[in-house]
This record gives sequence, structure tokens and C-alpha cells, in this order.
Amino acid sequence: ETTVKRISGWESKTKEFVHNVFLSNRPERLNIWARQRDTTGTWLEEPTQPLSLNFAYEGRPASVRDADGMLWLFYHTLKNHQWSIWYKTSPDGQGWAPSQPLTNRGGIDKHPTAALQNTTLWVFWDTYNESEQKWRIDFRQKTAKTWSPIETFIDGTTEVDAYTARR
Repeated sequence: ETTVKRISGWESKTKEFVHNVFLSNRPERLNIWARQRDTTGTWLEEPTQPLSLNFAYEGRPASVRDADGMLWLFYHTLKNHQWSIWYKTSPDGQGWAPSQPLTNRGGIDKHPTAALQNTTLWVFWDTYNESEQKWRIDFRQKTAKTWSPIETFIDGTTEVDAYTARR
């Protein structure tokens, strides 16, 4: 207001429109959609709603089919101001179950990838420890119907830092 008065000599009143114009710190939401093909390879009609209202910002969902034929979809999303890994499951041709958290802890968990080794489902992701300002790779395994605790990937040549050693 002072600058306007100094330049133009006029009185002015300023109103902020921060909530009416745009938010520069809120990225575009990339919701997850699913589309299927039939046995001939023809795409079925477009879905009318997303597979998940969660979003997979700056990352790609990872999918894998386990030994029992269950299709798994892993992605990271922001919930309650915390980046976590979430997943959805779909038994063969029976639709998708609701999303569930794979991780739910402090720090940042992003960029999941999944693989099946024999009958063990492995999920790896990036983890950032904000207090130490370090990235690492964490993982979980699913054998039968049980998930292992979260572990940190160490390949024998990696120097273990104090944070990892405490875990």
C-alpha cells in the first residue's frame, strides 16, 4: 500500500487472494486409474472413477502378481503430512480391495518396487531420515500371509551408519 501511494499518490486497500488464485506448494494430484484389456487385446471402456483416490506424486506405482495369483499394486502417497507406502490387492478378476498402509512411521517412504522370488513377495522403497539427512533402502517380505518387520537393505559392502545400527 505504501509503494502504491508513493508512486501514484492515491490511497489504496490491498486484499490477499492466496486461497482464490493458486497454491504453488501443492502439486498436481496424480490419481491412480485402471483400465483392462480383454483376451483379444482390445481395451475395455474407460473407467468413470479412479482406482484409488490416493495419489502417486512423482513416482510410479509398482505391481506384481504373487504365487497365489493375487495382483498387488504398491505406491507412495501423502497422508496426514507423512509420505508412506500403500498397497491394493486384486484376486484374479474380483475387483480391487481398499488401500492399506505398508509403512506408517516417521520419515519419508517413497518409490516402491516389488518382486516375487519363489513364494516370497519382496517390496523395496527409498527412506529418508530427516534428522540425519540420509537416504537408504528399506524393505519388507511377505511369506504366506505374514509381512516381515521393516528392515534396511545392507549388501555387505555398505558402511552401516549409527541410525541403521540402532534399528
